[in-house]
Amino acid sequence: MTVNTTFATMISRNLTHFERLLQAEQKQNSGQFATQLNGLYRSIDYGAQLPESNRQAATLFVNSWTYIEQHSDYRQWSKLAVRLANRFADTKSETDTFLLCRVITLLGTLLQATGDNVKAEQIFRSAERIALA
Repeated sequence: MTVNTTFATMISRNLTHFERLLQAEQKQNSGQFATQLNGLYRSIDYGAQLPESNRQAATLFVNSWTYIEQHSDYRQWSKLAVRLANRFADTKSETDTFLLCRVITLLGTLLQATGDNVKAEQIFRSAERIALA
């Protein structure tokens, strides 16, 4: 295995691990997932760097939104959402338009929560343009 293959495998396993944690949390509602948000942040950040796993990272971001919104630093997560949206937009297929719009809309929500209403409005308009295209 090359270093890139090993890295890609590690990232894929990490994203899958957090998907399973999220599913277990949704079934049991134990509150344990909220303690894992730093690891989730890193997993999504690394996953977004690889074209083959950034869709999985975007999906995990969207599915984890409830926990991110309740337990996180909005400014930190908005920076991640910007990187994720940019990387995902570069590699998305026609069928991923809804997911990209969802990531961008959540980015707007994060920006609005940090008080940056002007940027949030621009982001919401961008999501609307993408959805209507």
